[in-house]
Amino acid sequence: MIILFLLSPHLNPGLNKGKKIHLGWQTQQNYKDLNTKYKQWINMVTYIAKKEEIKTFLQLPSTRDRDLYIKFFWQQRDPTPGTEVNEYKTEIENRFKHVNRYFKRGSPRPGMRNS
Repeated sequence: MIILFLLSPHLNPGLNKGKKIHLGWQTQQNYKDLNTKYKQWINMVTYIAKKEEIKTFLQLPSTRDRDLYIKFFWQQRDPTPGTEVNEYKTEIENRFKHVNRYFKRGSPRPGMRNS
């Protein structure tokens, strides 16, 4: 139910359709080793990124590479590439902020985890 609110199918044809992304042991370990900034990014894009995109990101060796990958990730999804604002990125960030704020239900977990 929350996922439907977060992401409309017309926003991204590569949408995971609510499927949980299963990662191999090594990529799971790579996730655990990430700093909070990158974990938060992965948690947000898990519902819109392809499995291969997440795996590739988790295998990147440096913060510089991760930052460039995130920038490229959003550029690919920008509906108006010639402008300063990426409306798609802004919409996704706003939806996750909303869900995490209003669906928390007194839980210590983010709202997107309370379905």
